[in-house]
Amino acid sequence: MDTRAIYSPKKTSRSEFINVRGLKYHVRRWGSEDAPKLFMLHGSRDLSASWQFTVDALQQDWQIIAPDWRGCGLSEWAQSEISYWFHDLIGDLHQLIKHYSPDEPATIIAHSKGANVTQHYAGLRPERVRKFVNVEGFVVGTLDPQYSVRRMERWLARMDLGPAREPRYDSMEVFAERLMRGNPRLPADRALWLTRQWCTQQPDGSVLQHIDPAQKRGGIYYIAEGLECWKRITAPMLWVEGGSSGHMKRIHDRGEYDMRKATFKTLVGFEHFAEASHNVHLDEPERLAAVSEAFLLRT
Repeated sequence: MDTRAIYSPKKTSRSEFINVRGLKYHVRRWGSEDAPKLFMLHGSRDLSASWQFTVDALQQDWQIIAPDWRGCGLSEWAQSEISYWFHDLIGDLHQLIKHYSPDEPATIIAHSKGANVTQHYAGLRPERVRKFVNVEGFVVGTLDPQYSVRRMERWLARMDLGPAREPRYDSMEVFAERLMRGNPRLPADRALWLTRQWCTQQPDGSVLQHIDPAQKRGGIYYIAEGLECWKRITAPMLWVEGGSSGHMKRIHDRGEYDMRKATFKTLVGFEHFAEASHNVHLDEPERLAAVSEAFLLRT
């Protein structure tokens, strides 16, 4: 890997910190403050910086608001792993929207877990979401009633192992190579840039990832509850899926694809990225920016 080749962002972000339900949240901002507001919400164990490549490809000036979820990136870690359960993020999103968009409904692009949080919130508070680009957010959970039971069993078993260890890697290059293995369409220069946002180098040369390892121990998700929320959404929604997504394959294999899709009554657009994995925003950020903007600007 050529460590000299590091991506140079076209648009510069700025950071700010706000209190969200007792935790110091890091929020990354792009664009002018008089531009239309656009929330961008990352997925599980990700961070706001991973939206940089999509942001760089957007053509209109947006006032972008992209938080690091609790325990991710530069946001504060919760004091208990119980505070990483799914519903805590719904509460965090509620407070974030109240803070940044108190007088108008939010326009949102969200990926994976962030999209799951959004579609729950959009069902619980339909008047607070104007439009929503759902990037692979419909793939979590299963209709199997034993799913949640097994998740709770694993949660209890992990408690017996003691505190989770922080993820440590030998070098920035090792972490970047790991990113590229998981996202084969992610170029090396972008992987290195993202690594530098995600990790801190230690005196011994190793790097620590900015993530609370306790996140892996929470997150019980009830799909039946989700389906009821999805039915209540009133915001127009664009569905974006990756053609090589393992998550998408699983819901096809379980015969749940058509049922999940039909649950969204306000689905007005569909985009299939044949070559993309679950992380569409890393594999094809330029196309994601184009289809999202076309949808969001459509009257």
